[in-house]
Amino acid sequence: TATAANLLDDYEEGTWTPTFINFSGSGGESQPSVAEGHYTKIGNMVTANFSITFNDKGSMSGTTRITGLPFSGNNAPQQQSCSMQTANMNVDKDQTVVAIQYAVNSLAYLYVQESGLALSQISGNSQYTDTSQFIGSLTYFTNS
Repeated sequence: TATAANLLDDYEEGTWTPTFINFSGSGGESQPSVAEGHYTKIGNMVTANFSITFNDKGSMSGTTRITGLPFSGNNAPQQQSCSMQTANMNVDKDQTVVAIQYAVNSLAYLYVQESGLALSQISGNSQYTDTSQFIGSLTYFTNS
C-alpha cells in the first residue's frame, strides 16, 4: 500500500496565454499572431510550454519579458532556466536568446547569452523582427 508521501493528490493541466510586457504597435497595443500555452502542475512543480509568433514587433521600451505564467514562482530556487528555441531574431551567430523565471514572479525575463560574456537583458526592440518566434518550456516551483 502507498503511504501519504507517495500519493499523487495535486495534479492539474490547463492553458495559459503568454504575453510580452511593453509590446505595442502603431495605434495601440499589438498582439502576436500566435500566443498559446499549456501547463501541467504536479504538487509544487509547474511545467509551462508556450509558442509566440509576432505579426508586428511594434515599439518596445525597457526590458522585455514573457508574462502570464499560470502560477507565480517561489523563492527557492530563486531562478529557473527556460528551454527555448527562437527564430527570426536580430542576434549574432554566436548569441542565443534565453528566458529565466525569477523568484515569486509569474513571468520570465529575456536575455541574450554569448559564450564567455555575462547575460545581457534584452531592452527595446532591436533584437526582434516583425516575425520573431519563440517556442519554449519552463519548469519551475510554486507555493500554489
